[in-house]
Amino acid sequence: MKLEDYRNHYYEFSGKASEAARQLSFVGIAVVWIFKVDNQGPLAVPGALIFPAALFVLALGLDLLQYVWGALIWGAFSRHHERQGKKDSAELSAPPYFNWVGLVFFWGKLVAVIVGYILVFTHIVSLLG
Repeated sequence: MKLEDYRNHYYEFSGKASEAARQLSFVGIAVVWIFKVDNQGPLAVPGALIFPAALFVLALGLDLLQYVWGALIWGAFSRHHERQGKKDSAELSAPPYFNWVGLVFFWGKLVAVIVGYILVFTHIVSLLG
Protein backbone atom coordinates (compact mmCIF):
# COMPACT_ATOMS: atom_id res chain seq x y z
CA MET A 1 0.00 0.00 0.00
CA LYS A 2 1.02 3.58 -0.54
CA LEU A 3 1.62 6.02 2.28
CA GLU A 4 -1.45 7.90 1.06
CA ASP A 5 -3.56 4.77 1.63
CA TYR A 6 -2.37 4.48 5.23
CA ARG A 7 -3.06 8.16 5.78
CA ASN A 8 -6.59 7.76 4.41
CA HIS A 9 -7.16 4.88 6.85
CA TYR A 10 -5.99 7.16 9.66
CA TYR A 11 -8.41 9.91 8.55
CA GLU A 12 -11.27 7.43 8.35
CA PHE A 13 -10.65 5.89 11.76
CA SER A 14 -9.91 9.16 13.54
CA GLY A 15 -13.09 10.67 12.08
CA LYS A 16 -15.13 7.69 13.27
CA ALA A 17 -13.46 7.89 16.71
CA SER A 18 -14.41 11.57 16.94
CA GLU A 19 -18.03 10.82 16.03
CA ALA A 20 -18.18 7.98 18.55
CA ALA A 21 -16.60 10.08 21.31
CA ARG A 22 -19.11 12.86 20.70
CA GLN A 23 -22.09 10.53 20.84
CA LEU A 24 -20.74 8.57 23.80
CA SER A 25 -20.22 11.84 25.69
CA PHE A 26 -23.89 12.75 25.25
CA VAL A 27 -24.92 9.24 26.28
CA GLY A 28 -22.58 9.40 29.28
CA ILE A 29 -24.19 12.65 30.44
CA ALA A 30 -27.62 11.01 30.06
CA VAL A 31 -26.50 7.97 32.07
CA VAL A 32 -25.21 10.22 34.86
CA TRP A 33 -28.53 12.08 34.80
CA ILE A 34 -30.41 8.79 35.29
CA PHE A 35 -28.70 8.43 38.69
CA LYS A 36 -29.80 11.91 39.78
CA VAL A 37 -31.51 12.00 43.18
CA ASP A 38 -34.82 13.80 42.63
CA ASN A 39 -35.42 14.99 46.17
CA GLN A 40 -32.15 16.94 46.43
CA GLY A 41 -32.68 19.57 43.74
CA PRO A 42 -32.02 19.77 40.03
CA LEU A 43 -28.27 19.10 40.22
CA ALA A 44 -28.33 16.31 42.77
CA VAL A 45 -25.99 13.88 41.06
CA PRO A 46 -24.21 11.31 43.22
CA GLY A 47 -20.76 12.56 44.15
CA ALA A 48 -19.07 9.63 42.44
CA LEU A 49 -20.60 10.70 39.11
CA ILE A 50 -19.74 14.40 39.13
CA PHE A 51 -16.20 13.86 37.86
CA PRO A 52 -17.28 11.47 35.06
CA ALA A 53 -19.96 14.00 34.02
CA ALA A 54 -17.28 16.70 33.93
CA LEU A 55 -15.11 14.42 31.78
CA PHE A 56 -17.95 13.98 29.27
CA VAL A 57 -18.46 17.72 29.11
CA LEU A 58 -14.69 18.19 28.77
CA ALA A 59 -14.66 15.70 25.88
CA LEU A 60 -17.34 17.72 24.08
CA GLY A 61 -15.35 20.89 24.67
CA LEU A 62 -12.16 19.29 23.34
CA ASP A 63 -14.10 18.04 20.32
CA LEU A 64 -15.18 21.59 19.54
CA LEU A 65 -11.69 22.97 20.17
CA GLN A 66 -10.17 20.38 17.83
CA TYR A 67 -12.33 21.61 14.96
CA VAL A 68 -11.97 25.28 15.87
CA TRP A 69 -8.17 24.89 15.95
CA GLY A 70 -8.17 23.08 12.61
CA ALA A 71 -10.34 25.74 11.01
CA LEU A 72 -8.17 28.51 12.44
CA ILE A 73 -4.75 27.10 11.55
CA TRP A 74 -5.63 25.74 8.10
CA GLY A 75 -7.74 28.78 7.23
CA ALA A 76 -4.87 31.11 8.18
CA PHE A 77 -2.37 28.94 6.29
CA SER A 78 -4.54 28.96 3.16
CA ARG A 79 -5.25 32.67 3.39
CA HIS A 80 -1.55 33.44 3.84
CA HIS A 81 -0.67 31.60 0.64
CA GLU A 82 -3.62 33.10 -1.25
CA ARG A 83 -2.34 36.57 -0.37
CA GLN A 84 1.06 35.56 -1.72
CA GLY A 85 -0.64 34.83 -5.04
CA LYS A 86 -0.32 31.05 -4.92
CA LYS A 87 -2.73 29.13 -7.14
CA ASP A 88 -5.18 26.56 -5.77
CA SER A 89 -3.20 23.82 -7.49
CA ALA A 90 0.15 24.88 -5.94
CA GLU A 91 2.02 22.18 -4.01
CA LEU A 92 2.68 23.42 -0.47
CA SER A 93 4.12 21.88 2.62
CA ALA A 94 3.04 22.82 6.11
CA PRO A 95 5.05 22.44 9.30
CA PRO A 96 4.14 19.23 11.15
CA TYR A 97 3.62 21.16 14.39
CA PHE A 98 0.46 22.71 12.91
CA ASN A 99 -1.31 19.44 13.79
CA TRP A 100 0.09 19.05 17.30
CA VAL A 101 -2.54 21.14 19.11
CA GLY A 102 -5.36 19.38 17.23
CA LEU A 103 -3.87 16.01 18.13
CA VAL A 104 -3.77 16.97 21.82
CA PHE A 105 -7.47 17.88 21.61
CA PHE A 106 -8.25 14.65 19.69
CA TRP A 107 -6.47 12.29 22.09
CA GLY A 108 -7.62 14.30 25.11
CA LYS A 109 -11.28 13.87 24.23
CA LEU A 110 -10.84 10.13 23.69
CA VAL A 111 -9.08 9.72 27.04
CA ALA A 112 -11.76 11.82 28.77
CA VAL A 113 -14.57 9.64 27.38
CA ILE A 114 -12.80 6.38 28.22
CA VAL A 115 -11.95 7.45 31.78
CA GLY A 116 -15.47 8.83 32.23
CA TYR A 117 -17.00 5.48 31.27
CA ILE A 118 -14.60 3.54 33.48
CA LEU A 119 -15.70 5.68 36.43
CA VAL A 120 -19.41 5.33 35.57
CA PHE A 121 -19.09 1.55 35.25
CA THR A 122 -17.15 1.43 38.51
CA HIS A 123 -20.00 3.30 40.21
CA ILE A 124 -22.60 0.96 38.72
CA VAL A 125 -20.64 -2.10 39.84
CA SER A 126 -20.37 -0.65 43.36
CA LEU A 127 -24.16 -0.29 43.46
CA LEU A 128 -24.59 -3.93 42.43
CA GLY A 129 -22.05 -5.27 44.93
